[in-house]
Order: sequence, then structure tokens, then C-alpha cells
Amino acid sequence: MTTTVSRLPSKWLAVALLTLVTPLATEGQRRGPRQPTAASWPSIMVGVKAGYDNNANGEVLGAQLHLPLMRRGSVELMPSVDVTFLTGLKEYQYAVDALYRPVGQQGGPYIGGGLAFRNTIYGADPGLPRETRRGYSIVVGSTFGGASSFRPQLEIRWVFISKPELDPFTPVNPQVVTFGVNIPLTGRGARRGEAGS
Repeated sequence: MTTTVSRLPSKWLAVALLTLVTPLATEGQRRGPRQPTAASWPSIMVGVKAGYDNNANGEVLGAQLHLPLMRRGSVELMPSVDVTFLTGLKEYQYAVDALYRPVGQQGGPYIGGGLAFRNTIYGADPGLPRETRRGYSIVVGSTFGGASSFRPQLEIRWVFISKPELDPFTPVNPQVVTFGVNIPLTGRGARRGEAGS
């Protein structure tokens, strides 16, 4: 009876040691780095752009924010402001677009659209008062640079604001081509190697 009692604690001690050592042994057999459980949240980007309005025949300067709405960066909100420089007149445009990026924020093409507001003189008479009208925009573009912090951008934007009954002779529907650059505003940018996440 004494022998059985003395062997019992030693058996439990052996089982406890085996239980502790087994996970450590299997952990050591894994090859390569651990895979991340979730992709990092993409960075908020701020950018400036310059281009040309083919409809108004004027130069354009603008700025925008890229606000990720999903962890992978495939859907984002892009508020923007543009100034079109015409002879003796500046036109101001504000837009909020939703963008879809098939490959996330690592670069590549995007497409989207949203609301646009344009403040200018509508009509042929320069003595008319300025007014702000609402319309909608369609955006197609691409960013380059992958995971780098300096990301060039090429964009084409169509804005539909004028109504034929209001502007039969001087429609204001900008068709703008711009080139810009974006930099991260926050430190949450995706790291290299997480392009597919």
C-alpha cells in the first residue's frame, strides 16, 4: 500500500511535466514567422493635386483626404476641394466621393463617385451673382508607389452640375485631369508584405 501511494505522485509529476513540455516542443517545430491574425488598418492619406479643366479651359489646384472605411483599404471616402483659375474668375468646387480600390491602399486603380458642389457665376453675364449648385461626380484614377510613404496619383474626374434649362449656352460640367501626390497622415500604414491583406 505504501509503494502504491509513493508511485502515484511521481506518475502525476511525469504527466504534468509532459503536458508543459509538449506545447513548447510543437511551437519550436513551426517554420517561418508567425502569420498576422489581422491586417493593419490603412493610413489616412493627405494629398495635393494640379491639373487642367478641359471644359472650362483653366488650370486646377486642389487637395484631398483619403479616409479608409475598411481594414483592407478597398473602400475609402475622399473629400476634396479644387480651385479652377479662369480669366478674371476663380471657381471653387467641393466634393465627397466614395472610392473602390480592388487591391486596397497598396496602389493601383480606383473608381468612384459622389456629391459635388461648385461655386461660380452661372451664365454668360459676368455681373451675375455667384451661386453654389449641387451635382454629382464620377472619378477614375490610379495611385502608384506601393507601400512607400510617397504615392503619386493620376486622376480623371467628370462633374455634372449644370441643367440645360438653367444654362443653355454656358454649361458648367468640369472634365478635369489631375496629377497629385499623397502622403500618410497617420502612422497606421500597411507594412511591406501585407499588400494582399
